[in-house]
Amino acid sequence: HFKGASLRIWCAAASTGEEPYSLAMTVAESLRAGVTAQIVASDIDSKVLATARRAVYPTDYKGLSPERLRRHCQRGTGANEGRMRIKPELAR
Repeated sequence: HFKGASLRIWCAAASTGEEPYSLAMTVAESLRAGVTAQIVASDIDSKVLATARRAVYPTDYKGLSPERLRRHCQRGTGANEGRMRIKPELAR
């Protein structure tokens, strides 16, 4: 009975984005078909939010399982080696 439902989640003090992207991963892994979600991230520091918008982090980040890294992140190559980016479809 949730088909067509929409969730809106607010992540206050989002800093550089690790928490809202972790929330997005959990939501993406848990939602039923036909349910949409939007995560709104805010922080008093606009510089850290700019980092969150870029969605680029070091690959040695310890907070994600290998499965989540594979499913939700892209590994950088060339000049971006040693970094990962949250996949655009999740970041949206």
